[in-house]
Amino acid sequence: MLVGGGYELLRGSETVSSDKLKAMVRVMEMLDYDIGLLAPEESSALTEAGLPFPVGWQAVDKVNYEIVKTKGGYSVAIVYFPILAKNEQQPSGKSVQAIGRIIEKMRTEADLVIGMSVWGFKAEHGYLKMDTEHPDILLGSGPGMGLTGKIEAQGKTAWIRPYSLGKAVNMLEVLKFPKAANNFIWTEGENMHAMVKGLTEKIAENQEVRSIFGTIDSK
Repeated sequence: MLVGGGYELLRGSETVSSDKLKAMVRVMEMLDYDIGLLAPEESSALTEAGLPFPVGWQAVDKVNYEIVKTKGGYSVAIVYFPILAKNEQQPSGKSVQAIGRIIEKMRTEADLVIGMSVWGFKAEHGYLKMDTEHPDILLGSGPGMGLTGKIEAQGKTAWIRPYSLGKAVNMLEVLKFPKAANNFIWTEGENMHAMVKGLTEKIAENQEVRSIFGTIDSK
């Protein structure tokens, strides 16, 4: 599965032209993500510019979920975490309980449960320390450091966050699915393998993408 998280289009509250936003939407659709989650700043910028969200991407203000079938026939539940309220540093107890109920339900319906958050490092870290039901994988985003695949929540959750400067792709290979084992905990090299692929100068640019942004840069 190819999954895109928050702040793929914009860095925080940066302002970009509608032409650049339009180009970003086009490129995101070319990349053919299976699932994409827009941060609030991104969805607002697209809406204000009168632009559609990239196909397959969505903005979420309250907890929601969907189940996706992989090419290998596995069922993967995607649980979208609600955005934090203004000035909220940690998710509320009500939000955590709502997330926990959905995750618990999804465990009976899917082979893997993935949580997606735009909360930032501190709020995500605090959440993973809480006494609640956590996802098998947490794909975080927002302010804070990147993570290749940190095992949290007493071994139950692999936590992944993108690196702020970009130019890298986080990758996680699931070797054994949690649903297939009792008392499952993640162990690097045994049932998972996390890595980061650096997008260095050794990787050739996609010329179609280069031409799309080159047109904007030349204006």
